[in-house]
Amino acid sequence: MKNIKRSLNSEIKHLALDNNKMALISGPRQVGKTYAAGRISKEYYKSQDYLNWDNIEFRKKWQQSPTDLLGGDCIIFDEIHKAKNWKTTLKGIYDHNNEKKAIIVTGSTRLETSPRGGDSMMGRYFHFRLHPLSLGELVSPKIISPDKFLLIISMLPWKTKKLEKDKLDTLFNFGGFPEPYLKKDIRFSNLWQKGRLEKLIRIDLRDISRILELGQMEVFCSILPDKIGSILSIKSLCEDMEVSYNTIRNWLKYLTALYFLYEIKPFSLKIPRSIKKEGKTYLWDYSVIKNKGARLENMVANHLLKAAQYWTDLGYGEFSLTFFRDKQKREVDFVITRDGAPWAMFEVKSSGDHFSSNLEYFNSKWDTIKLSICLTMDDNIFKKYGENKYSISMSNIFSIMP
Repeated sequence: MKNIKRSLNSEIKHLALDNNKMALISGPRQVGKTYAAGRISKEYYKSQDYLNWDNIEFRKKWQQSPTDLLGGDCIIFDEIHKAKNWKTTLKGIYDHNNEKKAIIVTGSTRLETSPRGGDSMMGRYFHFRLHPLSLGELVSPKIISPDKFLLIISMLPWKTKKLEKDKLDTLFNFGGFPEPYLKKDIRFSNLWQKGRLEKLIRIDLRDISRILELGQMEVFCSILPDKIGSILSIKSLCEDMEVSYNTIRNWLKYLTALYFLYEIKPFSLKIPRSIKKEGKTYLWDYSVIKNKGARLENMVANHLLKAAQYWTDLGYGEFSLTFFRDKQKREVDFVITRDGAPWAMFEVKSSGDHFSSNLEYFNSKWDTIKLSICLTMDDNIFKKYGENKYSISMSNIFSIMP
């Protein structure tokens, strides 16, 4: 991680810590939350305290005299969501922070929805979601605004840069988690994937649930990579696992909370005959997906989700990732909405420089759509088909996204 500066670091300092807000950083296990918090504290503050819930002495102070924990100029609380009523205790620490010390809280479950949370701490923190590495972050540590993103697309070079293409190929082969990405070693990656899943199921899942069928959960996680890229059928999963509908729903809920997977729903507002309930599921670590087409789609989904969530967390508006699909089987792979309306559409193609008829159809339905792009893994593709309608090489477009 020495040569990679996470793009959120300066934004967290500027938006949260400089304004006397706690910074809550959540994200998948082993995505680099603790490292990022450490870099922020060492780069901007004279003294630091790192406090991890797994440390017995820290837990004792947390329970007996939590306000005594306000030591260094920057205090990092790691994995405290495991504590009962952790939000209430943290609120008390914040309210006694008369010296305006910087407070960073990290966790590998969804901190804002933790079932063990107490007080909402409204107004006392800003929440940031740290994602795995993406091409844009590897190219530049600066996050451009969504408006600037739209502005510079027309000025992108048609020629693919070899360095950016190589980085995207590495992301495709090893995923965006820092360790396997940097190692670029398939045997290390295989062992890392196995260890991450075991920790997620045997440690993290046990912390947030009462699920006893841990062996079944491991089997369940092993079959999900084969379901990527199509509508997820819970009924089919019930048959595969020989468990009830509610059991599968609960498993999916917990795996979402632990950042193993995420679901995107179809956009339905004012679209005739749209399908409202069925969504598509993607993995945070897409490197485990064997089918190359499904892995490519998942990699694109991760890049677009990261852009949508970073723009939201940095105050540019409310962005979300969804997709278009109607009963006539017209579909657009990914749609980023801005403040509730479709804003940018993306169709994934493994090769070619043509424009999708489905992009054309849905583009005509919404005057809020500012961008329609057919993405391809081919090099040296940049073709314009009309106002804000393009076919572009993935390495070119992803190099300017968060």
